[in-house]
Order: sequence, then structure tokens, then C-alpha cells
Amino acid sequence: MTEGDGDQHDEARRPRGVPRRAVLGGALTAAAAGIVGYEVGAAGATADDDGAGTGAPAEASAVAVVPKGELVADDVQAALVDVYGRTSALARLEDLRVAYELVDDFPPSAGTGRVGALGWTPVASGAGAAVEPDAPLEGGVVRLVTGTTATGRAGLHLGLDQHEGAPVFTMQWRLRHTATVDPDEPSALVFGALASIDADPTGPEVGPAVAWVHDPARSPKWICRVVVDGEVTDVDSKRVVDDRFHRFTIASDGDGLARFTFDDAEVASVPVDKEGRARYGQGIVLAKTAGTSPRTVELDWFYLRRELPR
Repeated sequence: MTEGDGDQHDEARRPRGVPRRAVLGGALTAAAAGIVGYEVGAAGATADDDGAGTGAPAEASAVAVVPKGELVADDVQAALVDVYGRTSALARLEDLRVAYELVDDFPPSAGTGRVGALGWTPVASGAGAAVEPDAPLEGGVVRLVTGTTATGRAGLHLGLDQHEGAPVFTMQWRLRHTATVDPDEPSALVFGALASIDADPTGPEVGPAVAWVHDPARSPKWICRVVVDGEVTDVDSKRVVDDRFHRFTIASDGDGLARFTFDDAEVASVPVDKEGRARYGQGIVLAKTAGTSPRTVELDWFYLRRELPR
């Protein structure tokens, strides 16, 4: 082998038009920034519709990392400029044209009768029922308490008419709720995209809704619920209700499907009304249905990203 043969041999294995090192660096930089997907496959191999590669296994030196249509720069400098444009403060301002985001870690609220940084409206009824802000310096926790009456309830909402049909949004709540163990002291909890926090949380009157539910009369586990035109569709998440904090995510894809994620695992996909005209927003309510022992929910944070049709 003559000097330089190794370079020529490697060159034959690189994707044409882009130096292999630049492609690798650009893809991994973008992936680390969390803004672009990437594929790892053998150079020259083809991909099926499901993304599975075909052909014989390749040596490690023949494997290329190829961006999936996002980074199109053919040199490192241009790729870095592209990455900066997507992650800079200016990119966040540009994003406001197509979406809005709401985040609340529930610090002490300056507004009378409001809760958290976003100014949630609290609702409490019954002796001892309350929405109790408890905000240490590192962040806040809001506690919903039903009180000591059989019809006590506590809730929060951030407007109940922002959404219509099946828009594109991602909503996440982090909270802790202890399961009801005494059948004589039942309660019910519902939170997510709702039309009412005054209605019975176990029935269709909260709808239209795309929500997480704990309804011990129906299941001891978390329920993924969609309410459309008074019709309730429930899917068992197979996740137990315990006394630990968990992250509950609802993602609507804008095309009639809602996905429910518990912590990091997707647990259900439920159809929603794409053509519906009834309006709904975001809220949480905990309500007693019998007995006098108080029930509580501790809400740590809330997040919403809503895509806009403009």
C-alpha cells in the first residue's frame, strides 16, 4: 500500500459532498442541543419506511451519522451558525410568532386572590377547604385541600376557554396525590384540559376534556380520559396512585389524537374531537363525594406549550 492509500480508502466510504468529520460533528452538536434528530447507519445502506437499515453489517469505519434533513450546512462554521440561530435568545423571540408557552413553579403571588406567577383562579368550597400556597425560596408547592365536609372541593384554573377542537399543545403537571384507601371516604381528582372545575369530576360535565383522572369508584389506578359531546372514553394507564410526585403529560397532535405520558413512559393514545367547537382550558379540581376526612393534592409545577395557527 502506498502512502495516502488509507485516506483514499476512507474517502470512498464518506457521504459525498460533505466531509465525514463535519457531518459527524454537526449532527452530534445539534443532537446535544436537543434540536434535531439524527440517524446512525452504514454508508450506502438503505432504510425501510420504518427506519430499519437493510444490507450487510458494516465495519465501524464505514458508519456515518447523517442529520435527518435539518442541518443542511456543508461545513462546520455554517452548521454552528445554524445551531446558534435555533438556540439563541432571538430564536426564542421568533418562536413567539408560532407558539406560546406558560410555565408556573408557583412562587408567592403578588395578586390578591390569585395563585402562582400566572395568576391562577382558586376555587374552594366546604368547611376547611383551601388552596394553600407554600413557597420556599427554591420554588413553590400549592396544596389543594378538600376540608372536612362530604362535598368539600378545591381547585385551580387558568381560564377554561382557550382551546377549541384539537389544537397542537403539550401540557405537563407535576404533582403528588395519595390514593383513597377508605371506601367510606371517597374523593375524585381530575386535571388537564377541562371546560369546568365546578362540575362533578367523575362525570362528563367537566368536558370537553383531555385529562388525567383518579376515580377510585372506577379504578384504583390513574385513568386517561377524553370527554367529547358528553361521551367519556377512559383508558387505564396501569400506573398506581401512590404518595410520590409524578409528571403527567398530555400532548395533542392537532390531528385528532391525544397522547398521555406518565413520567417518561407513554401509556395511552386516545382520539379527540378534531372538529369540535366547544371551548376548554386548563384546570385541576379535587372533590370529596362522601365522608369527612380531608383529601389533598400537592402541585409542584405546570407547563403548557400551545402552537398557534398563524
